[in-house]
Amino acid sequence: MLKIFIGRTMFNYKQFIKSIFFVVLFIVMMLNAAEAKKKPITPEDIMKIKMIKDLKISENGEFIGYTADPERGNPQAVVQATLDTVKYIVERGKTPVFSKDGKWAAMKIMPAALEIENEGMSKLSDDVKMAILNTSNGQVDTFNRVNRFVF
Repeated sequence: MLKIFIGRTMFNYKQFIKSIFFVVLFIVMMLNAAEAKKKPITPEDIMKIKMIKDLKISENGEFIGYTADPERGNPQAVVQATLDTVKYIVERGKTPVFSKDGKWAAMKIMPAALEIENEGMSKLSDDVKMAILNTSNGQVDTFNRVNRFVF
């Protein structure tokens, strides 16, 4: 082991080189990470951002429900437990509401966004469905031609 004395202090050359190596390695990693974060946001990235709408909380406080609605594309109805990690997602679902006891969530099922864009919502209004989600097991039942529903 090479030992160098500077004044009255012993200087370990190998330890010094290791320390310099790790400092340089750390700086290089940080510069690469900073460079990776600078990726510009594209219009496609913006269209993937989902807005949270129609937020509801069940009366017993065990579930929250909301619509995750992207700028372009199909919405999702999300029903999430507040006390654990249970989360149910209903594709093309919108505007979830809960039964008084929180055991059921109902929501609209919209036609596909591409169909709405091509044909218009007025022509597809008969294609809006209703789904009922069992919050204890995640089972979803769908019903056609429902004009109105109330718990």
